[in-house]
Amino acid sequence: MSNPFIFPRIRSIAAMVRKRDVMPDIDILPDPTEGPPADTIACHPGLYEPDQIARVLACGFKSTLAHEIDKLDARSFIERPKARYTLRDAVIAGGWIYPQKGRLFMSSTSPFRALGQKIRRYDKATLLNSAQGLKYFGHWLRDDCAVYEDIRDTPNLISMQRAYWPDAQIYEAAFDHVWHDVAFAHVGELTLYRELGFNRDKARRLRLLRQRLRASHPAPNAGKIVYIRRGQLGAARDIAHQDAFETALAAAGIHIVEPGLAGQNLAREVLDAAMIITVEGSQAGHGVYCLADGGAMLILQPPERFYNPHHEWTRLLGMGYGITIGEKEGAAFRIHPDEVFAMIDRLQAAPRISDA
Repeated sequence: MSNPFIFPRIRSIAAMVRKRDVMPDIDILPDPTEGPPADTIACHPGLYEPDQIARVLACGFKSTLAHEIDKLDARSFIERPKARYTLRDAVIAGGWIYPQKGRLFMSSTSPFRALGQKIRRYDKATLLNSAQGLKYFGHWLRDDCAVYEDIRDTPNLISMQRAYWPDAQIYEAAFDHVWHDVAFAHVGELTLYRELGFNRDKARRLRLLRQRLRASHPAPNAGKIVYIRRGQLGAARDIAHQDAFETALAAAGIHIVEPGLAGQNLAREVLDAAMIITVEGSQAGHGVYCLADGGAMLILQPPERFYNPHHEWTRLLGMGYGITIGEKEGAAFRIHPDEVFAMIDRLQAAPRISDA
């Protein structure tokens, strides 16, 4: 692709990069092109103990307690379609996209370092990433991988440079997805997608990817209840008296695994688990593909981070969702094993949407 204006553009972008600390962030995405009209989907509510709500100190990602409770109590939700955007004459540099006017932040990857690499050029290309998927493993797994599956036959699929997640390659191989990372590129017509919400077609794609994972891996712990430790890769969300808590879980026959351990295939360890228990965060996203059909997620909620995004995909796929809210204790939070066991019993007894 020959473009006599690209080098002046690059010089202009380099100047913008040098001034990035004083230049305001500008989201230059145009109005999206969306899919078919939204429909209403029936669902079962999430389970929680009303007495524990008083423990909540704050909600995650600027949500509100009222919004989170409404989401848990809902018996139906409205689809959110996938949105498509087109940017013209766009330069990708590190974690930024620079169209003809303005700039779009996607990740904290340095744009200045990217300018020193060889530029790739495309007449047309499609970007596989969302900004959320570049930052959070859970969004990459449930949102960006689902978009990839929808457009997998599109020419020139590219990805911005992603964070290192040890488990990502397990899913890439099982899904037959190849992510071509690009640090520096010029694209005449760049297509982007955002599908952070949920709809019937996304459910179809998630189920297809679930089938591929099962075709690629055995499930030695199928039917078990599995607890995923927070591990060392995520932001600190420490459970007070963790050893005693895990001893109680193990004594009840719950299988305990930890993400990020060398040589461990976490997806294999939790595949087809009847229930997955874990602290709120991206690692709960493993359940999207690993949880057994009709299974349930039990999320342990830090009191200062009350947030329920995983209820959104469990209700889409007809799975159960319950929470146990911890009590603040110093810099950590306490989870009472008896409250976890009580919620396990409730989740096992609760109907699924396929049973209704």
